[in-house]
Amino acid sequence: GLPMRPLRLDIEGLTSFRERQQIDFSEFGLFVITGPTGSGKSSILDAITLALYGEVHRANRTELKDLITLGSTQTRIQLDFEVDGTRYRVARRLPRFGAQKAAIEREEGGAWYPEVETDRVREANQRIEEIVGLDFPAFTKAVLLPQGAFSAFLKGDTRERREILVRLLELSRYERAGERAREMAKTLRIQAESLHTVIDKEYHDATEEALRELEAHAVALQVLSEKLERVYASVVLLVSAAGEAQAKAQQVTEELAHLRANQQRLEDLRNRWAVLQPALQAALEAAQAVAARMRAAEQTAAQARLRVDETQKQTGDLAALTRLVDAAAQYEKEAQRMAALAEEIGVAAKGATHAREWMEQAVAEADRRQDQETRTRHDEETARQAREQAQRVLESAQAKAELEQALTDAQKACDSAREAVQEAEARAVQAADRAEEARLQATHVRHTEYAAALRADLKPGDRCPVCEVVVGHVPTGGAQARQTIERAEAAYDRARNGYEAETHNVQQARAHLHVAEAALQARGERLHAVASAPSLEQAQAARAACNKSFDAAARHRAEAETARQAADAAREQAKIEFVRSEERASRLRSQHTDAQQRLETARAVIREAFPDEFPADLANQVRQRQARLTEAHNALNVAEEALTNERTAKTTVDESYALEKQRADAFKLEFVAARTRCTTSAEAFGQRAVASVPEPPAVDEDTTAHLNDLRAWLAGVIDEGTRILGVLNEAQAAKAGQVLAVLRQAEVTASSTELAGVADEVHEMLNATRAEAEQARRDALDLKRRIAKKAELTGQCRKDEARSGRYNELGSELRADRFIAFVLEESLEQLAALASEELRRISAGRFSLAVHESNFSVIDHVNADEERSVATLSGGETFLASLSLALALAASITELVGQPGSRLDAIFIDEGFGSLDPDTLDVVVDALERLQEGDRMVGVITHVPLLAERIPAGLVVERSGGASSVVVANK
Repeated sequence: GLPMRPLRLDIEGLTSFRERQQIDFSEFGLFVITGPTGSGKSSILDAITLALYGEVHRANRTELKDLITLGSTQTRIQLDFEVDGTRYRVARRLPRFGAQKAAIEREEGGAWYPEVETDRVREANQRIEEIVGLDFPAFTKAVLLPQGAFSAFLKGDTRERREILVRLLELSRYERAGERAREMAKTLRIQAESLHTVIDKEYHDATEEALRELEAHAVALQVLSEKLERVYASVVLLVSAAGEAQAKAQQVTEELAHLRANQQRLEDLRNRWAVLQPALQAALEAAQAVAARMRAAEQTAAQARLRVDETQKQTGDLAALTRLVDAAAQYEKEAQRMAALAEEIGVAAKGATHAREWMEQAVAEADRRQDQETRTRHDEETARQAREQAQRVLESAQAKAELEQALTDAQKACDSAREAVQEAEARAVQAADRAEEARLQATHVRHTEYAAALRADLKPGDRCPVCEVVVGHVPTGGAQARQTIERAEAAYDRARNGYEAETHNVQQARAHLHVAEAALQARGERLHAVASAPSLEQAQAARAACNKSFDAAARHRAEAETARQAADAAREQAKIEFVRSEERASRLRSQHTDAQQRLETARAVIREAFPDEFPADLANQVRQRQARLTEAHNALNVAEEALTNERTAKTTVDESYALEKQRADAFKLEFVAARTRCTTSAEAFGQRAVASVPEPPAVDEDTTAHLNDLRAWLAGVIDEGTRILGVLNEAQAAKAGQVLAVLRQAEVTASSTELAGVADEVHEMLNATRAEAEQARRDALDLKRRIAKKAELTGQCRKDEARSGRYNELGSELRADRFIAFVLEESLEQLAALASEELRRISAGRFSLAVHESNFSVIDHVNADEERSVATLSGGETFLASLSLALALAASITELVGQPGSRLDAIFIDEGFGSLDPDTLDVVVDALERLQEGDRMVGVITHVPLLAERIPAGLVVERSGGASSVVVANK
């Protein structure tokens, strides 16, 4: 459906609407647009179609720019409208030079969002057609009916009428439904084929026989797992007993290893003690000798240190002498530096003075050039304004020349149209005379041959139609008389048809004359608006002079700008040079001050060393003091170096003795620890092996004797442990033989040679058998599910194949050449029936409509229900028939579409009311009021006062001074 309703229209620069006009349609239902001829009433409808589609009905695309208001550079149109509850805004700009631009926005939550991301016209037009549901030709035949196109839907091309109805009735949804049905048929067919493939590929092994085999295998595995459980229980008991013996043997083995390790440690200790005892005595004797030499070196160093102290009291220390040397060198250096800086400061001061004078001159020159540039810019702007004014005058002059030529052409067209009207009227009078003469001749023939015609159908025995006497004999000549009457009536019919054709030609000629006169008046009004414009030659000469003045002013401005830029550059260079000179002088003065400070610092250091007088031979005095202090320090260094050597030697010898002493002490501690480990290990062996262990030997002060006793005692303990280990190994071997006997009896083979490995291997067999049995049960359940799934997929495949056939049949039925053609024909017949009701009402029962093969015809009930082409209707009759069809289409769109939301929410009519008499006009207004019911917007453009008085609200287009404006007139 098309619930499209305009809300607000902004017009600027279109035909006579020079200034911006805002038209609010939101409160209108049925309304009129009135105003004098040529005021711009039809331009309001042009603005609506221009906003929506970038086109107007009365001008092709190459003529659109002729609609721009004279003197304006562009036309701006903005239309707010509503579709299905959503508000849209479309804005177009039509410049006199350049391409048209368009933008579409959508309102959401009080904000506007773009519908298209570009301002190109093609994308905007496509989106408008999607939103409104109609293209431009369909819109001007179903919603907005401009002058010259009112009867296009009634008499138009069959194909074009079908396309409009397809859009209005949304029949494309059936085409989409057919395409969807064919797509579904294809999808279901592919789906069924895929299911066949899946069944053949993934479920070929899902059979009842395979299920029975799998269940039998699961039972056999269950029996085997129960047998392995019994074997595993027996093996675990035997392995546990063997494990206890093995664990006991392992414990004895571990303790024997500890005992043997302690035995080895005792051997190592005995060997180490034989080396440590003589080394300790030699280190003690060396430490006593080096202590005596160190005491003598300490006395020599003390005497050298006293001599250094006495010398420093006379010369000062090394740090003071170093500061004195540095100060003397600094004093001489800074004195020379200050003399050089004083000379450079004088030169820099002179340079700064010259730079300041140059800068002041450059600033003055730059200011003068800036003033000169300002004057030339003002002259250029004045010349530009004069040139633009001359261009506008030239455009007015061109328009005036074009309008003068157009006015001449329009006058010629009016004259030709008047001549055509006169000729058509003359031919109509002649045709009327011929028709009247034929009618009189036919009447005369009927009167003359009436009796013969009456007896043409009589037979002997019939009654006379005049006197009712039975006729015995029928006179001859009746058939010939009937033929004479028919020829006369045929001649009359031909003459009457010729008269009606000539009458139709007169109406067409008058219509052409009306159009030509309107065009002449419009061109005259447009020419009046530019009457004050000069001639084209004068305007061209003025523009050429202004162009020349502007070029000269632009050239002078460019020259002044170049000179100003050069002056600015010179001023900036002078400023840079002045700043550089000032900075250099300041930097030199700062360096002189710094040198002065460093000189005074050096002088203070020198006076501190020589307080009585400043020595003339400062460098020699300093060198002497350095030599005396250096000699004393050298003697001290020699003595301290000798003392350091003796101290180093003592430290080395002391460290050697301490190391030997530490080794001996550590050995004794290690020996005590080894004895403790031996006794502890022997006790642990007795506890774990459940054996008695003899007491260890008592402690002896002689380390060598104590080591020998302890070694003999440990060897006896190790021998007892070796005997116990042999007994445990024999018990473990007996249990292993029993395990092998159990395996042979159960017919179970194990590859492991270890008892623990045999138990693990039997346990793994048991777990594997259990897992295999469980997997067999799961496989059986899975196979049952797969058998069920296979049956389900097979059923789904059959359903898909059946549905594919039904969808394929539906898609064939919904093809455009079958179902949609049927719906179109039915809709046209229904539309013709609905329009006939309106047409009977507004034509006082004279006409109704019929449709054959998608073409309309009219039934003339006054003329014996004659059915003829709608092309034979006069202008007023065509208006009534077209209006009834438009009213029926707008009022019944919901019924035709078959959807509750479908309707035409707006319709505009712009012609034909002037050809109606007052009574018919009342009937038409009643029809328009019925059409407006349900909050539909109905706009009527008219200059008929009676129609404007009958409709309560409207817009008045007023024209003043060559420009039009729109005001609201509520009655």
